[in-house]
Amino acid sequence: GITVDKSNVVFIHGSKRSGSTIVTHLHKLLRSIKTFEAFDEILKTNIKQVRIERRTEESIEKQIKYEVQKYIKSLLKDKNLLLLLPEVFSFKNKEYSFEDGVEIIRQSLEYDYKLSFAYRIYKGITKDTYITCIYDKCFVVFQYSNQNDSLETIDWIKCDQIPTFVYLNDRYGDVIY
Repeated sequence: GITVDKSNVVFIHGSKRSGSTIVTHLHKLLRSIKTFEAFDEILKTNIKQVRIERRTEESIEKQIKYEVQKYIKSLLKDKNLLLLLPEVFSFKNKEYSFEDGVEIIRQSLEYDYKLSFAYRIYKGITKDTYITCIYDKCFVVFQYSNQNDSLETIDWIKCDQIPTFVYLNDRYGDVIY
């Protein structure tokens, strides 16, 4: 699901109730959105949160639509935005250098989230937009560049070196260590 905390960090994660099924379908739906108008159309729909007692296709579909709407609403906040993907990225082919792995991840995230980031600009929001993920026991931080219309690598930080990230790891990313 999607959680937005009071400092406007957007966490994309699996929930205890619905597991990674929702996250997988959520990501798939986000990748299928190709226009700003499609984002606007989702916002117009009155979608209520669904309690998933029994996981049926219908209940999962309703929950996904609710989560996407919540995600789009978070994009429209006139604040700096940090998207945290608490997943561990890894490659079966261990021949990549750390820097090459980061570049592959950057390209993938840019492909998946570029329209979301551009949507903020389209709606007149010029605040910074960041996305972070975990790779090789590091939080890798990217920033969307409005000028270049691209995702740029800002930094990578060992997970155990910054108290904020240790907190985030303890709360949301217990698969890091």
